[in-house]
Amino acid sequence: SLQFNSLLYTITDELWCATDNGVYILKNGELTMAPGNDQIADMQVYDLEQIGELMYCASEGGISVFDLEGNHLMNYTTDDGLSSNICLDLVSDFEGSLWIATDQGLSKMNIGEQIEIESINFESAPLTNTTFFVEFSDNTSLWTGTERGLHRLDIISGITKYYGYEDGFYPLETNLGAVCRG
Repeated sequence: SLQFNSLLYTITDELWCATDNGVYILKNGELTMAPGNDQIADMQVYDLEQIGELMYCASEGGISVFDLEGNHLMNYTTDDGLSSNICLDLVSDFEGSLWIATDQGLSKMNIGEQIEIESINFESAPLTNTTFFVEFSDNTSLWTGTERGLHRLDIISGITKYYGYEDGFYPLETNLGAVCRG
């Protein structure tokens, strides 16, 4: 049996499923493996994010990119600049950049003709590695859940605000999947 970690309904009226055994697609009432799933089969896939005609998948092997037919196009790893290959959550911003929670911190993937990946450090907060989730509350406020509490990052100014024990967060650690998009 499959463990479902995330579901995403696409612009092509399909339900993409991130599972403990790669990516599956529910189409016309039938659940099948994505045609390009052999690239990430047997891998835990944690989250999905659609940007335009592409599907980005966060997995324990980095970020995998599929077209909406399910064909694997590319994989991005630490060799390309990710903080870690264990990618736990994804969210895109108003410019189409992808923000990635990893077990070694936060990464940002600038998507365009040339893909650029950078690691984001929180200088104003306690040192933390594991980032469990990323979510926007508006166009510029990115919330990240870490092993030491919450951070709010203004993606335009770069200013961060840390929320931890002193702010009433006890225990400090947030968890994978602890946020729901409204």
